[in-house]
Amino acid sequence: MYKHPGTSDHTNMADKARKKRIVLTLEEKIQAIKKLDAGTPAYKIAEEMGVGKTQIQTLRKRKADILSDFENNMPNSSKRRRYLTGNEEVNDLTLAWCRDVTGRNINLTGPMIQTKAIEFAQQLGKTEFKASNGWLDSFKLRNSISYGTMSGERGDVNVKTVDIYNTLCSLEILTRFKGLHIVSTTILN
Repeated sequence: MYKHPGTSDHTNMADKARKKRIVLTLEEKIQAIKKLDAGTPAYKIAEEMGVGKTQIQTLRKRKADILSDFENNMPNSSKRRRYLTGNEEVNDLTLAWCRDVTGRNINLTGPMIQTKAIEFAQQLGKTEFKASNGWLDSFKLRNSISYGTMSGERGDVNVKTVDIYNTLCSLEILTRFKGLHIVSTTILN
């Protein structure tokens, strides 16, 4: 048996028992879920992937969340656990708005996202919400949002059109999302 230099013959049993936790990527989680659905026992999948049986069983419990992440184009290398932030309504509205804006070929910026998130929070009555730079970074990471410059026809957008769109769209999305009846006092010039 190989003995590492500088070690004694008396090895600590706790060191042998202690095993570094392996965190699966989103892609690996999807593969494990497919194997579970095919009827493969959790302990066999755990052995193949070098993780604990409990971790595989947890995937079965969180299957809907994991598949949702995969369908919403979360990065395949994502190893972070999803935590509830307490601002899910604001986040959902802001994400719907971001998708709609990018679908209309409008360049997104961080301040635009932050401003819209604050508007949604105010309309929902969440006075404690702050769209800080930390919130923005987490929001972009969580939803795989990146900025880029659009060129050519795609990048040609009139600023006044964007302002009108932002005013009309925020109320429309909010009404659709919460089923609220909101009266707008904004006058368009």
